[in-house]
Amino acid sequence: MMVTDDRTTPSGGHGQPLAELVEGLLPAPRRREVEAHVATCEACTAEVRLARLGREVGRRGRFDRPADGAGYGADAGPDAVEASDAGLHDRLMARLPAAARAQATDGGGSAAGSQRGLSRRGLLVAAAGLVVAAAGVEAVRRTTGGGETPVTSRPGTGASSGVGGADGGVGDGAGVLETAVADYRSGRLPVTGRPAAMAPDLRGLGLSVEASGGGRLAEQPVSAFRYRTGSGERVVVYVSDRPFTAPALQDAQYVPKPVEDMWVTWIPGRAPTLVLGEDERLVHDVCEALI
Repeated sequence: MMVTDDRTTPSGGHGQPLAELVEGLLPAPRRREVEAHVATCEACTAEVRLARLGREVGRRGRFDRPADGAGYGADAGPDAVEASDAGLHDRLMARLPAAARAQATDGGGSAAGSQRGLSRRGLLVAAAGLVVAAAGVEAVRRTTGGGETPVTSRPGTGASSGVGGADGGVGDGAGVLETAVADYRSGRLPVTGRPAAMAPDLRGLGLSVEASGGGRLAEQPVSAFRYRTGSGERVVVYVSDRPFTAPALQDAQYVPKPVEDMWVTWIPGRAPTLVLGEDERLVHDVCEALI
């Protein structure tokens, strides 16, 4: 039986149950139909990515205080964001990409009108997630170099760290991603030593470790793990002690992003983790399991 979206009003003829897609509530046939639409619709793609980011941020209680001073408190969750006043809602909406913002307003441009695409709550959560993600990127830049120098082009200076390039630097962020993608396609791991980190336990997703290794991915020290499902689906996980700084990954924190013919995401923290795979849902599920 087809699941319809009773909580949203069709937008621009789309009428897609995006909230159910993000929450994983659609049966497989309907999910494939909606995903096929999202893949060809820029506005829906923007909404889904933002909502997934907001969902992960909400689950972890990562809501932070926006730069304009209107905050939610360090431990606030989605319900607290939903309860924010209309002024806060407008400020958060202003931070959304144009494609997603257009889907969240009525014909007159007012967010208080008919709720299109995702619900008001979903958009608030997504917007808050976007703010936190941007703050995280800036924090990474300050940690690894600061100022206006891009992370990916700054020569390393951390010789005392014992890892990294000849001088302990962060290496070439773009080169790290390019190498990971190329090695995924070739079916090999780029590292052959002993992994320094333990393999994440993904048995709950039906994934088992097929190969592992430790060493350098381009110039970045990593522990690499290749997983495979019983049906042959493959995903590769890289665990490092440094953030993954490729420009293409700056909007891929907690959210799968298409890179060429595959999906990638990365998770910041004490053990930054990069995930690559050919199936968006599998990459998303791995990301959720690692959070």
